[in-house]
Amino acid sequence: MIAVPDNPPDRSRAAWSEDARLAALSQAAIAITSELSLDRVLQRIADIARELIGARYAALGVADEQGRIRQFLTSGLTPEQRLAIGPLPRGLGLLGVLIHEGKPLRVADIARDPRSVGFPAHHPPMTSLLGVPIKARGEVLGDLYLTDRLDGQPFTEQDEQLAILLAGHAAVAIQNARLHARLQELALHQERSRIMRDLHDGIIQSLFAIGLSVQETLHLLDTAPGEVRPRLERVVGDLDQVMADIRRYILDLDRSSQPTEGDLETRLGHLVSEFQAATPMQIQLSVAPELNEAKLPGEMIEHLIQIAHEALANVVKHAHASAAAVRLERSRRGLVLTVWDDGVGFDPRARRTAQQRGLRNIHARAAALGGSLQISSEPSHGTRVLVAIPLSPHARRPAASRQPAADSSP
Repeated sequence: MIAVPDNPPDRSRAAWSEDARLAALSQAAIAITSELSLDRVLQRIADIARELIGARYAALGVADEQGRIRQFLTSGLTPEQRLAIGPLPRGLGLLGVLIHEGKPLRVADIARDPRSVGFPAHHPPMTSLLGVPIKARGEVLGDLYLTDRLDGQPFTEQDEQLAILLAGHAAVAIQNARLHARLQELALHQERSRIMRDLHDGIIQSLFAIGLSVQETLHLLDTAPGEVRPRLERVVGDLDQVMADIRRYILDLDRSSQPTEGDLETRLGHLVSEFQAATPMQIQLSVAPELNEAKLPGEMIEHLIQIAHEALANVVKHAHASAAAVRLERSRRGLVLTVWDDGVGFDPRARRTAQQRGLRNIHARAAALGGSLQISSEPSHGTRVLVAIPLSPHARRPAASRQPAADSSP
């Protein structure tokens, strides 16, 4: 396969064999999937177009929905020449014709065409023009332009077809970039929604309750002043708890942006250390020595980490426990992850609470792995969350075909 340099020298079209042209087209297609930067992909396509067709200059413009050029990459101009020309073209003249009509255009003499509006100062002289639209699903995304064949001949039908092929590659690259940007926006919106939901379900509701308590305390200044001090002390304690919740929440956000590398025991150790740093509660970790990340699918590793995180978050937020433990061990059929605490416990059959929403998430992750969730808890007697995950392919049935365990979370 040939390699077209980033700033290729002028080369006659006669020097290109049919095999070389096909190789260059293949290289343009590879650039779309191997290069992350849209600018570099489009620059590569402009360079290849200039080389393949044997033109002195090439340019590639990307337009917005109103037809205004937002990106304009050139090939054949020196950086000094491009800087001297000035700002981006406004999409007038022949460039505008291409954008608005969306059809290939071949012009033998630019200056004589009535649709031309001339060139800005310091622009190099150009005579002939070949332009093709960059289109996707009927929408014009931009245009690919070439000027002045090196052999002095007009642009041909074959040149136009080559340019159309390369414009198709550019269309794929532009669409990929736009899709990536939309996905990033969607992910950001979903993350914002999750943060607002979590804040409302926990911290904001706690602050609202504290505000009500302060208002009630103010009414006691005249009627029962002796109750004011203990009530304010409780308010201070509640505020301390809210501050601890905020610190844990920030810790969770920071953790979600960290790399997910390392073996299973190391990652569980980091997780336990993070929660330990945010609470005076003692948390023990036990991982069976024979469990090795290399033997477990990556999807299973990630689900186990997230299950342990959700379970520990429930303990820290709701259990008021003095001790907790995380244990991961082998069973006859697979893995068993247990998270235990000595806290206040709860009734799993009671109406939906923030704690049970967390248990729903655990149940969903366990089911995704073909596993099951068991919860043992009652008021004042702590809680045990046990997740069993089968390792045998025959034991891991699709989640849709499984029925939740009778003692799984509601």
